[in-house]
Amino acid sequence: WKARPVPPEVQLAWNALRERTDVRPWEVAFILGIGPAVLPRLRAWARREPALLAATQEVDDGGLDEALLLAWSSRRVQLSLASREFARRFPQRAHDAAIRLCFAEAPKERAVGVVVLRALERDAAPSIAALSPERRAWVDAQLAANPPLPARRPALPGFLRLAALPLVVTHDGAHALSADALADLLAVLKAAPPDDNTALLQVTAGLSASSLEALCGALFRQWLAEGAPPKEKWALNALGHFPSETWATVVGALCQQWAQGGFPARAQDAVAVLGRMGTRVALAEVHRLSTRIRTVALRARARLAFQEAASRLGLAADELEDRLIPELGSLDGATLTLDGALRPVLTRDGKAVPVPDAVKRAARALKPALARLERAMCEGAAFGAFHFTETWGMHPLLRALAERVVWGVFKGSARVGLFVPTTPSQGDALPLDETTTVRPVHPLELTEAELTRARPWVPARQPFEQLDRACYPAADLRPRLQALAHHEVPVTALLALERLGWERGPVVEGGSWVDLTRRGEGWHVALHFEPGVWAGDPNAIEVQLITGTELEAVGPLPPRIASELQRDLMLSLSLRSGERAG
Repeated sequence: WKARPVPPEVQLAWNALRERTDVRPWEVAFILGIGPAVLPRLRAWARREPALLAATQEVDDGGLDEALLLAWSSRRVQLSLASREFARRFPQRAHDAAIRLCFAEAPKERAVGVVVLRALERDAAPSIAALSPERRAWVDAQLAANPPLPARRPALPGFLRLAALPLVVTHDGAHALSADALADLLAVLKAAPPDDNTALLQVTAGLSASSLEALCGALFRQWLAEGAPPKEKWALNALGHFPSETWATVVGALCQQWAQGGFPARAQDAVAVLGRMGTRVALAEVHRLSTRIRTVALRARARLAFQEAASRLGLAADELEDRLIPELGSLDGATLTLDGALRPVLTRDGKAVPVPDAVKRAARALKPALARLERAMCEGAAFGAFHFTETWGMHPLLRALAERVVWGVFKGSARVGLFVPTTPSQGDALPLDETTTVRPVHPLELTEAELTRARPWVPARQPFEQLDRACYPAADLRPRLQALAHHEVPVTALLALERLGWERGPVVEGGSWVDLTRRGEGWHVALHFEPGVWAGDPNAIEVQLITGTELEAVGPLPPRIASELQRDLMLSLSLRSGERAG
């Protein structure tokens, strides 16, 4: 190993990270000089700074990828998360590195390569197909083989009361497992890897799924009653093998309690279990934790679990979010609309009819859907035409929300039309196919003539500001940020920025966080302030002093991004507006 010169952008990113974290790591030049052995820790730190994570790839000599993948199943959660984050951001490099590990000299490295390939098998298929016939046959055989179980039967914990467990019966309910057979099943359940239920599928063939779900729920309950010992967390992992919607709700609530009650590792394990459950309720809990909980580490883990679940389903994270809206069932010919407060309204033959409780509960999911829709408009994230048709065009609740927004149809980056999906649709009648994308249009993208044309299509009060949204010139962003330096702002204004999508920085010495960041693809903006917002009581210090601001971007910011950042500052910090752009 020979250390390479550190590029200036890597050093800058590293210095920025050191200023905003309580980890205080070594100098990056020294770390990179040590070699691959230290890379997993570097990746764990770099997850807080995407610019640094990407920059470390630029100094890679080909051996660092394997070093990172070796931490895939590490018991140290941060190392394992960093390894999986690398595979998500750089899939092709992860596939190639995993294949190289499969043919390494050390048996332990070969075993890790097989584990990683099994987890990435769907996406790694092209890389596997490109191997020579002999190597491809060996890899296919390894992936098809059952994962080895320990030679010694694992001992069951003393707190487990077999007599209190529910019966495990066959599909027809005619037979139940004996005490010895149940003990054997529990031993296999304890030995089974959390991410692989191949062995379990073999021993539970012919058994009732509902009885297995009840068994895992009872195991989990006994584990909780014992104080949730970490050594026996297989009882928690069992819920991921045989998921139950009832227990998914319970685990989701416990995650938040554990994270805030001093058990962060247990909370992160529970989030991973929810992601592996894969049911609508479990994924909805993961999404709630990834967007609403204030614990930074758990929120990041929930985001990763949600992205992994979406990848297993072959969907983007945004597409999975849209599919989590509960189904309504039959409305008996009634027409569903939304009032000004986005409450569901049912009418039949021109008369209002009572709204079922199931529809009211489902309508609660519209608030995050609305935030997602506004975010897509601001960031330019488009939906595929088929996905739009299956969700926003066909789900009654999503369609009622979509009818209050003006949409654009795009081919590549060119907009080819405007419409609102009412019945019949208003605007341009355009065929939607696999080459087109759809998203709400930002007012900066519309001419005055188009604004005038689109206003009659939507109600005067839209669910979020779209056609009447305040817009600001992109050139004013940097001066507006610089003008904030050395100004006092109320802490409530900073908390308002957090509600607008800005993320608080890590808690530093003293228990306070001292920065807010808003980031996107290729850019980030940060505000630094003193004395800091105390995590235990944010309103303890009512006034904060802005000590500095940052704006870093690869190339010029898109006009809508620059405008939205200024709008955030205007809404929260009550800055003087100045001139507005059309």
